[in-house]
Parts: sequence; C-alpha cells; structure tokens
Amino acid sequence: MKMIISDLEKVKLLLAEYHSIQQTLETLTIENQAGLGLTKKQQDILYQVSEEALLFRQLAPQVKAAMKVLIERGLLFIFPDKNDFYVRLTKKGRAFVDQKSENAYTIKALLKITTELSKEEMEQVIALNQKVARLLKI
Repeated sequence: MKMIISDLEKVKLLLAEYHSIQQTLETLTIENQAGLGLTKKQQDILYQVSEEALLFRQLAPQVKAAMKVLIERGLLFIFPDKNDFYVRLTKKGRAFVDQKSENAYTIKALLKITTELSKEEMEQVIALNQKVARLLKI
C-alpha cells in the first residue's frame, strides 16, 4: 500500500509542476496580448470565433459590445449568409490567435531555460517531454 501512496504523491507533484509551468506561460501570453489593448473577454471571443463562425443574432448584448471593438480593430468581420449574419476572424484576427502559442514572451521565457540549464540537462528535459507527450497520446 505504501508504494501506491508514494506513486500517487509523485503524480500529484508532477501535475503541480506541469500546472505551474502552464499557468506561467498563460500569464506571459495574456500580458503580451494585453499589451495589444484587448481585454480578456475580447481575447476569449477571438479564440471562440477561431474554432467556428458564430451566428450574430444568438450572441448576448455584452458579447456584441465586446465584438464591436474587435471589428473596429480589423480582427473580426460580419458576413451575410442566406438570412443570417455570421462573425469570423480576419487574417489579422487569425494572426492574433495563432500568436498565443508563439508569442515573444513565451519564447523569451523558454529561451531562459536554455541559458540556465546545461546542455545535458536541456537534452534530458527535451527527451523527457517528448516521452511524456508520446505516452499521453491516445
């Protein structure tokens, strides 16, 4: 029974570390995007629209108000389709959404890792992360 508890504690520690890294990278991303003058709500709208076009008439008034700024900045556009209007990303909006995983602050944070770790440690980190990614694939 002691081995199970020990393994469970290791899993909890590993999850906490991964969560901490994820939170840090997410915070850096939000700070970077906030520097572009968008609220968290506006960013969330962009990510939602990036997955599928939204039917304009089904949106809440608060969402429509937040979208107005995104349309004015050229990140979203409204287009007619039969009897309805849909909201989609512009090329500029798509670039903004794609920037989330590739923004300069995240890259800068990850580059810091390469300067703080030895070559051998960096190779171990990469190898372990690749192995974890493979093991987690379904």
